[in-house]
Formats: sequence, C-alpha cells, structure tokens
Amino acid sequence: MKYTLSEPFEFEGKTYDTIDLNIESFNGKAASEIRRRLEDPSRVIPVAWMDDEYCSLMAAKSAGLPYEFMDAIPASDYFGIIDEIKAFFTKRAFSREKRAKSMLEKSKSE
Repeated sequence: MKYTLSEPFEFEGKTYDTIDLNIESFNGKAASEIRRRLEDPSRVIPVAWMDDEYCSLMAAKSAGLPYEFMDAIPASDYFGIIDEIKAFFTKRAFSREKRAKSMLEKSKSE
C-alpha cells in the first residue's frame, strides 16, 4: 500500500513523496525482530499492532527504510502512517472474526 506524504520529505539525501508500505509481505521473522527491539520489562504491549512505536518500526521495516526515518518525518505523516498500519490489521482482525462467526452459524444450522 502506498502512503502519500503531506509534502516531499528529504532523508539521508533522498526526497520522498510516497512510501510503499509492503505490509502484505511482512513475515514472522520481521515481526519478531521488531518485538525484540522493543524489549523492555517495564513496557507492556498487549496487542503489538495497536502500539504506536511497534507500528512505526513496522512501517519502516515494511518500506525498506531505516527505523530512524519514522523518527524524522513530520508528526502528521508519522501518525498518518501509523493509522494506515493499524487500519490494515484492524481490517484483518475483523475479517477473521466475521469468518469465524459465519462458520459457527453455519455449523449450528447443519
């Protein structure tokens, strides 16, 4: 999914207008790497994809950008990108829930 920045943004000598958030190809290894990066015994993250910092790291990783990229972009784009990541996973979660509910209803009618 492409995210269009609110204005061109320069990072490490390159100007970005859009970021390709390749979340669909995100895998368990990448998710575990991000989780390890956030290891802090005092920090509890009950649902990883609902945590802003986790989503920020996921966005950078899925776009093939250094983690520092997300720290450097303007706040409006930072939160816009995080919202896109959360919306992606929320949609997936509700789709699974809807399928499970449909299957349960189907099995009850049989």
